[in-house]
Amino acid sequence: MINVLENKILGPAIRQGLAMGEARGEAKGMWRLLERQMERRFGPMPGWALDKLHSASPEVIEGWSDRLADAKTLEEIFSL
Repeated sequence: MINVLENKILGPAIRQGLAMGEARGEAKGMWRLLERQMERRFGPMPGWALDKLHSASPEVIEGWSDRLADAKTLEEIFSL
């Protein structure tokens, strides 16, 4: 009986926690890659750019990564 209750109560919480951890890991991997590419193109990243990058959602990071090929400045990349 306890196992059934644990699965009903803890199961969803565990799945939710795993999903949140996976989403954070995905976003972190995306911003690390974009940060590396931007540093290679524009040099060391200023603090303001790192702050924006590290707090962005995966969808926003995707938009910025699309701009990287054509942007002439970091400011162009971050102006959504």
